[in-house]
Amino acid sequence: MKLDLAHQQLTSLPQVDLALDEITDLNLFDNELTEIPADTFAMTNLRILNVSVNQLTHIAPEIQNLQQLTMIDLGHNRLKALPSSIGECHSLLEMDLRSNELEQLPASLRQLTQLERLDLRWNHHLQMPDWLEELEANGCIIYC
Repeated sequence: MKLDLAHQQLTSLPQVDLALDEITDLNLFDNELTEIPADTFAMTNLRILNVSVNQLTHIAPEIQNLQQLTMIDLGHNRLKALPSSIGECHSLLEMDLRSNELEQLPASLRQLTQLERLDLRWNHHLQMPDWLEELEANGCIIYC
């Protein structure tokens, strides 16, 4: 089930009359969120998460609860770092981190051996780690 809450000026996730584990696609594009709402981490069947164009400053370590996640869009936020626990999201195929304030990437991203696409563009302070070559060797297309 898809839950589309884009363009709502949300600062938190509203109460929804749905079982959280039924949600597979959550679109929170273009809101006013400063963090991913805690209820999101209870969406155990979530496959697609779009929280781009918000005000995110950090990602909670509970991101690792989203084991079914195949695509996450964190672009156009204010992230300076990612938690190392994001490397536990082994089903990830696509990760968009464009236009943030990232300075470094957690080495745990090396564990994402299924990753096909990683977008790092417009992170002007990002130090590119040597291990990105390992992801490319696994077939991941990296946009820098």
